[in-house]
Amino acid sequence: MQIKTIQVNQLSDKQKDTMFCLMEKYYDNLDKQIFLDDLSEKNNIFLLLNNQQDIVGFTSVKLYKKNINNQNIVGVFSGDTVIDKKYRGGFELPYAWLSYSLGLNKNYDLVFWFMLSKGYKTYRLMPRFFKDFYPHYQKSTPANIKKIINYFAYDLFGDDYNDQTNIYKPKQNYNVKPGRKEITEKLLKNPHINFFAKKNKYFWRGEELVAYCEISKRNMNFVAKLFLRFGNRKFFKKIYFKKHR
Repeated sequence: MQIKTIQVNQLSDKQKDTMFCLMEKYYDNLDKQIFLDDLSEKNNIFLLLNNQQDIVGFTSVKLYKKNINNQNIVGVFSGDTVIDKKYRGGFELPYAWLSYSLGLNKNYDLVFWFMLSKGYKTYRLMPRFFKDFYPHYQKSTPANIKKIINYFAYDLFGDDYNDQTNIYKPKQNYNVKPGRKEITEKLLKNPHINFFAKKNKYFWRGEELVAYCEISKRNMNFVAKLFLRFGNRKFFKKIYFKKHR
């Protein structure tokens, strides 16, 4: 498995078709033109390739830059993300994304993950790798962070965003195939997943929870620091899956 990072405008039509077909395996209500339009707005794409150089996963990135209270802030927005089920369990894609995002700290006062999650798996990435993130089941969102979330979200989504609930309701969107059944009773025992299910109770119809997570070494937890050091090695996998099984 390997990662190829390119600018979105370098993608071929064949690659875009492959990416859309991969999305169709796991999401309902997809519209190809909306997919392509959304993709065209992104900056970079991380392609996960197998030994035959087939695309078996990908994620895209868009950078939103603003100056708030004399701080140069960049929100790292992750676009469509999917990995073929046969190739899940590796860490090539998140490693490439995290390394890229951490590198942005050289040029900005604050780098944060401007996360939209229509499924619990996306939201769960934050507690797996970071100490502080919002909204959080145990902590209220600080006023200065709430201001940043709202500033970016209203600018991008307008009235489709609700600052009371942190929910963005796209007029047209896709949703995970399992629908409401995606979150089982067993999964609800995890406090972060339980919180997500309550906070975004209509995730199954494409509504998205808008979240904030500072991307910095000081906000990375022990697992994330090991991840950066050991990447996809068996040593790290053993620790990770023992902690998150």
